Amino acid sequence: MSNQDGLLFKVASNVKLFHGIQKQNLIQLLSCANKVTIKDGALFFDEGAYGESFYVLVTGKAAVEKEIDGTWQQVAMLEAGDSFGEMTLVFDEKIRSARIKAVGDCLALYFEGLHLKQIHPNLLSTLFHNIARVIAGRLKATNIELSHVKLKLSKVLGKAEPKADPKADPKMPTKDSHQ
Repeated sequence: MSNQDGLLFKVASNVKLFHGIQKQNLIQLLSCANKVTIKDGALFFDEGAYGESFYVLVTGKAAVEKEIDGTWQQVAMLEAGDSFGEMTLVFDEKIRSARIKAVGDCLALYFEGLHLKQIHPNLLSTLFHNIARVIAGRLKATNIELSHVKLKLSKVLGKAEPKADPKADPKMPTKDSHQ
């Protein structure tokens, strides 16, 4: 195993998408990947582009950006071990929801959806289970961040957050109900 292959295996063993995949299966999965180098400021892919693939960042950082009112806004920063692009593998719509831009030179593993279909079904099942876990984790983090933003906004606007009215929903227990 070369030094670069050793680095790839070390990084891959810490990637959330590869959690629970045994060493021999991880080696099989890595054999489906292509190594790609993306220069500082270049795009891995653009928002709105078609795709059926994902990447795992080996070295460097990458910005996740969304176009909002004609301006690109950074919504996240990815680091070595992070994956991106995998949503196009699980959703019917194969359109990229954001653009990913290299921040510094990057080395990444590129996994094409067609090549993944050639691996053992059990390995593919574990990979897709992990993709669902990663996406769910991102959704949870986004919900928490959105809650904080809403709270700050309500404070700035001088409005208190509306509290749930237990009388509005008869299924909601109140301090007077004893069940």
